Amino acid sequence: MTQSVGILETIVANQTRIIELLEAQQGGAASTTTKTTGGKSTGGKGKTDTAPVTKFTQQEVADLIVSVKDTFGGAAAKEILQASGFAKLADIKPEKFDDLHAAATAKMAEKKEEPADDDI
Repeated sequence: MTQSVGILETIVANQTRIIELLEAQQGGAASTTTKTTGGKSTGGKGKTDTAPVTKFTQQEVADLIVSVKDTFGGAAAKEILQASGFAKLADIKPEKFDDLHAAATAKMAEKKEEPADDDI
């Protein structure tokens, strides 16, 4: 039971951090964050704890960024990650999945736009 309490505390801390980041991104004040403790919501002036809605899963985004790495090299993949504020693929957060997917898709489109060697 001790281990599950630690896991729950970690989940609550992660939810709180995600909410803070989302509010900061939207220009909200950090003092109005919603905090969940023991299943009860406190503060936040009626805001609820919800996960960010994304069009893509973490696996889809990761696979696309790996494709960028395989096609253009590690530097190109790191550039996409760093542009969204991440040092490595394991650090990506749901609130940035759509942005990362769009950037990686745009990079992959560059490959299709390049002329073939026989066209030169």
